[in-house]
This record gives sequence, C-alpha cells and structure tokens, in this order.
Amino acid sequence: MVATNVQSMLFRGNEGYVLVTKSKKYRLIKFENGKPVGIHSVPSGMWFMGAIGTDFRDENSAVLLVSQRGSGYVWKPTQKAKKGGRFNVETAGTGPGKRGYLNGWTTIEGTAYLLGSGGQIYRWTGSCCESIDPFVNLSREKQRELDVWAGIGFEGTNVFVVSRQLWKCDGTSWSEGVTLPVDEALPEGQQFYSSISLDPQQNTLFLAGPSGVVSIQPSTPPTLLKVSGHDGIFGLAVLAVYQGQVYVTDNYALFKVEGNAFRKIDIPGHTEREGIYMLQAILDGLYVGCKHSLHRYCDDNWHMLPLPNDLS
Repeated sequence: MVATNVQSMLFRGNEGYVLVTKSKKYRLIKFENGKPVGIHSVPSGMWFMGAIGTDFRDENSAVLLVSQRGSGYVWKPTQKAKKGGRFNVETAGTGPGKRGYLNGWTTIEGTAYLLGSGGQIYRWTGSCCESIDPFVNLSREKQRELDVWAGIGFEGTNVFVVSRQLWKCDGTSWSEGVTLPVDEALPEGQQFYSSISLDPQQNTLFLAGPSGVVSIQPSTPPTLLKVSGHDGIFGLAVLAVYQGQVYVTDNYALFKVEGNAFRKIDIPGHTEREGIYMLQAILDGLYVGCKHSLHRYCDDNWHMLPLPNDLS
C-alpha cells in the first residue's frame, strides 16, 4: 500500500492545512480540532507552504504554496471557488537569470516572505512575490554563498537568517547583524543556520545550526549551547519554542533542550526511520511533521493526527 507523504504543514489555532502527496497526487488537507475536514487538489510539484494573515477564517487570509523552482499556487480558505490562482517566481531555480532553489516561507506579522538559496528574500504583495533582499545586485558567485532559511519579527524589526549571519530590515533599509558561531571544522556547506524561534517570555531568540542551539538576547552576544548527549551534526535541523521549552530535531528524532543537554523525546507511533522534518509551536500544542505522519503534543500527551487514505 502506498503511504501518504507529508510535504508541509501550517496551523493557526484549532485550524490548519497540511500539504500531502500520494501516487503523484498533491492535496491540501484542512484540519479542524485535530481532524481532517476537507481536501483540495493542488498542482503537482508544490513543496513549501506559507500564509498571509493570522487567522484562516479572515477573508483576507490565504494559503501560499510553491515548488523549489518557483511555481506557485494561492488558495483562499474563505473563497467558494474550487480552484486557486497561480503565480511564478521568475528568478527561482537554476539556469540563466536564476538565483537558486527556494527554501520555504516565513510569516512575520501576517506578511508572507519567501526565502531562497541564492540570498533571495521575496515579499508577497497579494498577487506576486517582490524581491526585497539587499543581495540582488551581487554576482551570481557571491549569491551562491548565501542561504536564507528563516525569518522572524524581533525588537520591532524583521530578522532573517542568512547562512551564519542575522540581517535586519526596518521596512526600508537593511543592516547586517550578529555573526553566529559555528564549528570551523565543519565543511563550508554545513556552516549555516536553518531555523529560528522566539521565546516571548524571556525575549530570547533561539536558532538551530550545525553546532547545536544558539540563544540571543537584545544587546548581548550570541550564546552557543554546547549541549551533550547528542554527537550528530544538526545540519538542516528545525527548532521551536513551546511553553518556554526549546525543542529541536536532527531530522531523525525530537530532542528537548534541558540546561546544557539534549533529552530525547519518544513520540508514540514514530520511528527514527520515518524522520522528523517540521516543527511548529502555537498556543494549543507543539506540532511535529514526519514523513508519513503528524503528531501534536499538548496537555502532557501526544496525539497522532489522522491522515485520510483516499486522496481522490
């Protein structure tokens, strides 16, 4: 039996959307209160999912899908039409005039930004993706050295993770922020950070990178948590802060940061062979996206979210 693959997920309160594939079918599944309540067909090749707005029930909200090469699709949850709209990011992908593959979306204060492997930062305007990054005029060789993986709002500015540096944008101008620590013994291609999250209670940023987890507070240098209990390279790890606790994955297992150590978290029904590729923390739970399954942690319990077998 062919398994359902989870490509991407995005939750807002008790409502969310999950992008899945099965037998070359691409579907957007709507969830309410942890259960699937609707399926929408989307174009093949969609890979990353983002959104505008902070509530899917708002008439101005939209779900944004895009492939690594820049083919995009817009779906408005409140619309009655069966089909969404398409768009294309002209400079995404490889070849003449292209800057590199896309890495994913981030939403900051309701605005969606699309990030790429050639230093790309695009802002969704409502109908297309507008390039806003300060690297657009660099040579292609220099652009290849830049990877933008994540962004977040912090201290009144938008902060983007560009390889091993933080860049800040106040809406009109850009400034280079702190340089993040890495293990210089690592290959250059692994010296980047791929995930960022904010703990509002401590007003602290946490980032996942090749050497572990870094914490940053305003006006202080970054602190690298040289955690013990895990000797692997994080690489493309993802990180989330849920109820003041930092969770991180190395793409195989889930860990909770406790002091200067990692504690492995066992998720019922999950095996490391399946992998863990997505984390999202919101008020009602910590969502964990695996290759073939979805899980939510809340009220000190784990719950597996059901995925429909029939995607027709």
